Amino acid sequence: MVRHELGKWNLDELAKNPNRATIDKKLARIESDSKRFEKIKKSLNPKVSSRKFLKLLHDVENITEKSSVIGGYASLRYSENTQSDEATALLTRISKFGSDIENRLLFFDLWWKRQVDEKNAKRLIKSAGQFSEYLRFKRLLAKYSLSEPEEKIINTLDVTGVSALVKLYDKITNAYVYAVTVDGKKRIMNREQLTTLVRSKKAKTREAAYKSLFSKYGENKGVTGEIYQNIVLNWRDEGIGMRGFSSPIMIRNISNNIDNETTKTLLGVCKKNSKIFQKYFLQKAKLLGMRKLRRYDLYAPSKSKIKEKITPMINL
Repeated sequence: MVRHELGKWNLDELAKNPNRATIDKKLARIESDSKRFEKIKKSLNPKVSSRKFLKLLHDVENITEKSSVIGGYASLRYSENTQSDEATALLTRISKFGSDIENRLLFFDLWWKRQVDEKNAKRLIKSAGQFSEYLRFKRLLAKYSLSEPEEKIINTLDVTGVSALVKLYDKITNAYVYAVTVDGKKRIMNREQLTTLVRSKKAKTREAAYKSLFSKYGENKGVTGEIYQNIVLNWRDEGIGMRGFSSPIMIRNISNNIDNETTKTLLGVCKKNSKIFQKYFLQKAKLLGMRKLRRYDLYAPSKSKIKEKITPMINL
């Protein structure tokens, strides 16, 4: 029985020699910068000069970037080995810290969204350079924002709410090990190793990989199903119940800065041209020498080299 060992990632570009002391220093600097920024809260005015406003944006960018780097390090450390108690504790700590920093900067975000009149907003956006589109997007979110105390509560609870559920899901599912027989040998693999087998040239290996994957999730459907359900309920309760979005997909559309009509058009075109996908799968089955394609064969490599043929598109 073959077992695969976990490797380690080099994260030096995010945090070199990341012991407790160096991380504490980084967090202390970020917190100091955010506290200094908080002092401008009472002096904010829609008539602020473009130059001063641009400096404030750079200050926010600087704090956010530093926080994101340390947050990225903690997240990748955790992703490297989700079963590590040390990595889990670090991620929880940094997530809580990130939430606190976000709450400190929240006043500026809400001020821009809701308290700056349209005339001054246009003036400031015009001279904001690379921040212009970012500022327009923030204004778009204004109607879905809540009061500062409410937003702070949501940010704080996300760390122990939805984010905690996702982390729990990762811990559970990444601990799964899969037994699969390849070329007559029984192997024990994690999910990433197992999914490489779905591209195997051998149909039996592909089928065995899929069945091993699905059976493990089937065994634990009660727990994972409960996690899915609670994440979906939170999405609905906050997005539709509290923020006033008209539909679940609208929440995602707005966060991606895409209007609903664009998404509807995209889905409509896909539906209208569904036969293209059918033709593709029929052709793939033919290339594989199969009468009918199975779920296990979607990523199967072709048996022969394919000469690419480009057909001109007309009437677009």
